[in-house]
Amino acid sequence: MRNTVLNILNEYAKTNKNLMLLTGDLGAGALESFEEKYKDRFVNCGISEQNMIGTATGLALSGKKVVIYSIGNFDTLRVLEFIRNLVCYNNADVKIISIGAGVEYGPLGFTHHSTEDIACMNAMPNMKIFSPATKEECEVCTKAMLEDDGPCYLRLNKKGAEPEEIDEKISKKKNGKITYNYEVSDVCEAKKGKDGIIFATGPILREAMVGSKFLELMNGIKVAVFSVPVLKPINEEKIKKIIKNYTTIYTLEEHFTTGGLGSIMCDIVAKNGLNKKVIKLGLKEENLSFIGKQKSIRYKNDIGARSIYSRILKDLSVTKN
Repeated sequence: MRNTVLNILNEYAKTNKNLMLLTGDLGAGALESFEEKYKDRFVNCGISEQNMIGTATGLALSGKKVVIYSIGNFDTLRVLEFIRNLVCYNNADVKIISIGAGVEYGPLGFTHHSTEDIACMNAMPNMKIFSPATKEECEVCTKAMLEDDGPCYLRLNKKGAEPEEIDEKISKKKNGKITYNYEVSDVCEAKKGKDGIIFATGPILREAMVGSKFLELMNGIKVAVFSVPVLKPINEEKIKKIIKNYTTIYTLEEHFTTGGLGSIMCDIVAKNGLNKKVIKLGLKEENLSFIGKQKSIRYKNDIGARSIYSRILKDLSVTKN
């Protein structure tokens, strides 16, 4: 997905002379194409992320559209007060792109994990949050972010959810081009099902899809899967319509279960007085010290496809008994 975003930035910069790209000494092997084409609109702020936020805000208040690029925890958690007091307070046209969402940088340990970023950004006034799962979702979200005039946060893995047929489920071809079946603020049905429902955000959508397929093939249980690429503002009205025929709702995210998609879903249920049970599947705080590849950390935290399969099968079996 990173390459998708950078290609869009390069194209956008051709006709939008106010676009500027800032980085905190990161992006080697990725940002050179933009730097070579638009040297006067590229700034490497060095390992000084707080100054980078200040610089971005100043540029935005001077009429520039500013994009910040960094690893997830560095341009969110490390600079949170600066985002709050400078970017969001001024409703500045600053776009924060975080690479390595969740635990994609798993081998580097907890210091490089983005496990609280959604919660933090969700609490920021004026901030919009995009969390695409696939290449096509990423394209739609990036373009929407660039057209917006206020603070935005784009949460990315380097790669999107696999396999690619997920995109086929949630998009359609028109005149040879892939377009989405929904508006950018929508919630997208990736798989149909009447026995249960999972809402997932980001590339971990793949685990939900595979777990749901296991349930259907092995047990005849049909679980619906929905992708949530926009967390703020979330399409509350559509979610209310989707969940009306389900008693239990599962949420899946590569983020702590506090403050992320699960918490957003609980807020919707509580605010509207809906009689629904929400089960939040996400990262566990007791596994903070575990170091390994992204897939290993997912399975350690019971958010891999097999764990999802086992959990829902157990819950549905208890319900039927």
